[in-house]
Amino acid sequence: MARFSKREMDELTVPFVVQQIEQQRPGWKAHRMPYEYPGYDIEATRQRDDRLLRISVKGLQSADFQVATDFDSYPADIQALVDIRADPDEPKSWSTFLIGHRSAAQLALDRRCVWLLAHATSSGSRKAKLRPSFLRTLGTEERWELLDNPDPANWPDPGPWRQRAREEAPIEASSGFSSSWSKIVAEGLWPPSSCPNLGSAVTVTGHRSCCGAVASNEA
Repeated sequence: MARFSKREMDELTVPFVVQQIEQQRPGWKAHRMPYEYPGYDIEATRQRDDRLLRISVKGLQSADFQVATDFDSYPADIQALVDIRADPDEPKSWSTFLIGHRSAAQLALDRRCVWLLAHATSSGSRKAKLRPSFLRTLGTEERWELLDNPDPANWPDPGPWRQRAREEAPIEASSGFSSSWSKIVAEGLWPPSSCPNLGSAVTVTGHRSCCGAVASNEA
């Protein structure tokens, strides 16, 4: 599959999600924000009561979705993650996963924490990600009714899924381990004394602890 720039991917996926919202949820109207608007890409309004939701859209062209993790500055309510890999030229073949912004961020940070612990020499620039198969297990595929959930940002409850997210952290085949989680458990690195998410090069605004530890400079 051809690689798309961020702008090209936005041009494919954002109008698609706008259209899907209005088709799948009668009574909702969706409005696209300017390109690179901080924090989210779409504002959706329920006409009967003017309920407003902010939706962040990400497209997938590799193995995992990159997930937004900013809880405070420009928070979205929902992340719409669009898998275009089946056929980028045929939107009918695409799958869309809809998950609460805070739930997605929590689970992606849990996975990223484990990956960073297993890769101690990393610069910390690793993005927070979730796998499509994991999102499918969560029941998020084509979950357009999430727009009418009273608390969409926190659906699904990440609590029962956090350990599964940690176990999803990948690792290189040459490591001899099946996952980053198996490596850090075998090497006695869990739980960590300081949180690698908080001490890394990527700022996690409004971070909710993924491992119960604090940043090394706060210990």
